[in-house]
Amino acid sequence: MIDMMSKYRVFCTVVELGSFTAAAERLNYSQSAVSQTIKTLEQELGTTLLSRQTHRLQLTRDGESYLPYLQEIAAAEGRLERRKAELSQLQTSELRLGTFTSVSRTYLPPRIQAFSACYPGVRFSMRQGEYDEIAQWLSDGKIDLGFTNMDAYPPQEGQLLFEDRMIAVLPKSHPLARRAEISLKDLAGEPFLMLDEGKFSVVRRAFEKEGLTPDVRYFVYDDYTILSMVQLGLGNSMLYERVARGFEHQTALVPLKNAPKRPVALTWKSWETLSYAAKNFANFLLSGK
Repeated sequence: MIDMMSKYRVFCTVVELGSFTAAAERLNYSQSAVSQTIKTLEQELGTTLLSRQTHRLQLTRDGESYLPYLQEIAAAEGRLERRKAELSQLQTSELRLGTFTSVSRTYLPPRIQAFSACYPGVRFSMRQGEYDEIAQWLSDGKIDLGFTNMDAYPPQEGQLLFEDRMIAVLPKSHPLARRAEISLKDLAGEPFLMLDEGKFSVVRRAFEKEGLTPDVRYFVYDDYTILSMVQLGLGNSMLYERVARGFEHQTALVPLKNAPKRPVALTWKSWETLSYAAKNFANFLLSGK
C-alpha cells in the first residue's frame, strides 16, 4: 500500500514515464498499487486525469490543467522529506574537528555550547595537532572540519575566521615585564622558549624577518608547559594572546611591537560532500556568532 502522502509524486512519476509499469519499477511498488493510487487521486479530484485508451498514457484536458499544481505539491513533499532527514541528522550526528590549542581552548567552547543549545543531539570529537597533521586528516577523511593557519596551509576550500596575535610572555620579576610594549630585539638576546608549531613557525619567521636569531634554549610543543617554564624563570617566550590570556597572575604578558599574527581559517575537503550537520556548524562559525 502506497503512503497517501505520496500520491502526488506517484502521479507525476507516471506522467513523466508515460507508463504504470515504468513508474512502479522506479518507485519500487507493484503496478496495481500505482494504478490504485492514481484512481484514488482522481476520485478525490472528481475527474479523470489520465487517458488509458492508447499504448502510452496521456493527460486528459483536466489532467493538463491540474498537472502544475500536483507537481508543485509533489516538489513540496520532497522538500519536506529532505528537511525531515536533515533535522534527523542533526539529532544523531558526530562532528569531527581538527584543531590546535588557541582554537580549542578559547574559540570553540562557547560556540560549541551555543550550537549545542540549538542541536543537543550533535556530538563533537576533537583531534589536536599541527597544521600539516590537520591538513592530512582532512585529506584522509578523518575529520569533517579543520582549523588552519592560512599562511602555512592556504585551504583549497575554507574561509578566514580571525587573526591570532602573539604576545610576549615573561617572568613577572623580569625588568621588561613593566614595559608597555617590547620588541623582538628585546627578546632575542635572552634565553628563549620556542613554541614548536611544526614545519611552519610563526615565531621563527618573525625573528627571521627582522634579521634576528633568538637564543633558543628549549623547543616546546605545549603552550601550557611554556607558561609553567616561564613562570619558573627558565626563559622568555611568545604565545598567541588567546592562549596566554587568563595567566596574568602567573606570568607577565607584554604587547609586542609589530606583533606577528596568525590568520586562522576554517577549512573542509569539499563543501558538496560535507554532511548537513557539518555545513550547519560551519555556517554557524562563519556567521560570526
